[in-house]
Amino acid sequence: MVRKALEAVRERSRINQVEGTFFKYGDATFDRGALSAFVSDSIHAVDLVSWIAGGKPVSAALVAGRHDGEPEDNAWNGS
Repeated sequence: MVRKALEAVRERSRINQVEGTFFKYGDATFDRGALSAFVSDSIHAVDLVSWIAGGKPVSAALVAGRHDGEPEDNAWNGS
């Protein structure tokens, strides 16, 4: 699905900015609280954004947040 969507976008224009958002639903800690979802899972979102961008980042920013009363950060937005 992602490949098809990316093909459709690239047929119409050039990609010059990619932004990704990662949400972890539920308990955002792993390994009895030793790992956050950011450390454990967000690399998959970073890999996808890097692949879509097709190059190395020039600059980046990250905002973290908590949803649903979770005790640990469980949402990250990077661009």
